[in-house]
Amino acid sequence: MPTSLRFLRGGAYTSDLTTICSAIRANGSAVNVSHCTITHPLVAGNIQLLINLAYQPNGSMPLATASLYVLGFINGTGTYTFALAPFPGGPIPGAVPLVGIDGSYASLGYAVGFGGLQITDANLQASIQTVQAYAGGAYTPAFLTSLTRLIIASSESLRLHQVGIDVNSVLGTAVAYAPDWNAVHAWGGHTLGF
Repeated sequence: MPTSLRFLRGGAYTSDLTTICSAIRANGSAVNVSHCTITHPLVAGNIQLLINLAYQPNGSMPLATASLYVLGFINGTGTYTFALAPFPGGPIPGAVPLVGIDGSYASLGYAVGFGGLQITDANLQASIQTVQAYAGGAYTPAFLTSLTRLIIASSESLRLHQVGIDVNSVLGTAVAYAPDWNAVHAWGGHTLGF
């Protein structure tokens, strides 16, 4: 199921989070890789994040497989997936695995905290552009940080209401948001943010 997430001030971002959360609830716990189109008003074009819509709301049941995980991305040069084994729902035909990156924060360079990581409107714009430009090869620090910001602004915002509100607060402004490592890691797997 295709979805979209606009990094746009004025209610579009939170409206999109609400729409995606409705799709997640309707999907249930089955693996369902959504192509979520990510846009910013100052970026020409877009990228797509591959987000698993699987979710189990019942706290007495096991977590859904790879619940609300970002599994990779699509840009103008190809489809790139995180190195998950087994890959939820089976491998995506033609996708290039990002060897050594499983989508965890540790694999992106954030093993014990987010350090000085901040999210701003300008660096969300730059993050989309960095991921748009990726054409294989080495993983630069800018690329890894861009993926981290985009995962927080998508997956974590779907999971945790406060993260979505904090990301929304920076859109179209010069405000910065420093994600809370402990809050992100406290998600129990059975709640949605919107």
